[in-house]
Amino acid sequence: MMAVEAGMTAAALQQLSYYPSSYSDGLQELNWFSSAEHWAGGAAKTVEHDVVKAADAAAPILKMVGQEAWKGATACYANAQCKAAVEKYGLKAVQAAMTKKVMILMI
Repeated sequence: MMAVEAGMTAAALQQLSYYPSSYSDGLQELNWFSSAEHWAGGAAKTVEHDVVKAADAAAPILKMVGQEAWKGATACYANAQCKAAVEKYGLKAVQAAMTKKVMILMI
């Protein structure tokens, strides 16, 4: 009888020495989320760095393109024939785009 009690006591003590499975599963899930959060944070910093680097590289080009477009627009505005053509065909282009947009929305 004492051997059975001792065996039961040993088994009970062994079970107490480990976390219940629900606790260990929860700890594993927390560890996974922590790792995922760390990885996502690192990836976000890499993407942010790359976007800033690309924007810095593109800024001079975009500035030049904007300046050239502005020069063309002001030169056209100064020429009556060019200005009339832009107003005429620009209005037609806007009307066509709006008609297409309305047709798409009606579908």
